[in-house]
Amino acid sequence: MGIHNFSYVSQRPTRARSLQYGRREPLGPAGFPAGARIWTCHWLTKPHLSAELAHVPETSLMLHCETRIESRQAELRRIVALTEQFGTENCLPGTVVNDIQIALDETLSNIVVHGYDNPASGTIVVRLACQNGEVCIEVEDEGQAFDPLQAPLPDLTADLAQRQVGGIGIHIIKSLMDTVCYDRRNGKNLLRMIKRLPARSYERQPNSMTPPPTEGVAVLAPHGRIDTASAEGFGDQIVALIRAGCRSVVIDLCNIIYVSSAGFRAMLLAHKLMHKTNGRIVICGLSPELRRLFEIAHFTTVFAICGTREEGLAWAEPC
Repeated sequence: MGIHNFSYVSQRPTRARSLQYGRREPLGPAGFPAGARIWTCHWLTKPHLSAELAHVPETSLMLHCETRIESRQAELRRIVALTEQFGTENCLPGTVVNDIQIALDETLSNIVVHGYDNPASGTIVVRLACQNGEVCIEVEDEGQAFDPLQAPLPDLTADLAQRQVGGIGIHIIKSLMDTVCYDRRNGKNLLRMIKRLPARSYERQPNSMTPPPTEGVAVLAPHGRIDTASAEGFGDQIVALIRAGCRSVVIDLCNIIYVSSAGFRAMLLAHKLMHKTNGRIVICGLSPELRRLFEIAHFTTVFAICGTREEGLAWAEPC
């Protein structure tokens, strides 16, 4: 049995050079796309806050920030850097920061794809506030009126053949956030999410891939995040292995921080393709936080899930 290892890395954007408060400037090669523009993060005083936040007494406010991005997928990586900076400044637990990043990835990617007839002309405002033991996240856009809370939920209990590809983003948001509400105000969509704090006690790198033998097992070991920015490349690698004749793929997620609905969609598409060849896709290396996301998406009943890579290889070995 031949075993081949492949990996790609989802890099985190460099924060230090990009978050220059109070200025808007073109970015160089600091982890963001060439030629991209950034409305850089600035700390807000009370008059800049939305109506929901403005009533909070000044003395109770902690760090608040707002940024404006263009409605382009490449801009989403900036929000990852923003939330990491915000989490650091507010000493937020890593699990809370991850949940916020997933919710924002789901929300923003939906606006980029569906919100504007001409995405190049659209902008999106993201606001973050930490106060009174909770984080408030607001996303505002001037796109088509759309209440995501009214979107029908796909059947998450359907078997593989009937399982709908996509449509679980709002389900993930509702599961990760404590409160989610929508309003259409002055011709703008406003989605507001609340994450209560617990009581105190990826851009793909090129790979050199050699097609595996027909009866071999391939191990795919991604790093970082599998979100809107990296999901397509991640899925393309799995599909390439299947089409090259690989009968089994072990996906080792031990170095993954989180998976968004775009990542789950990529895995489901690949799984459907592999199922047609009577092959196997095995998932291993799930952290407790990552397993929680798989349970929210009802993917623990779709995939074979093993604890370690060794167990995954034993399960994936062709008969």
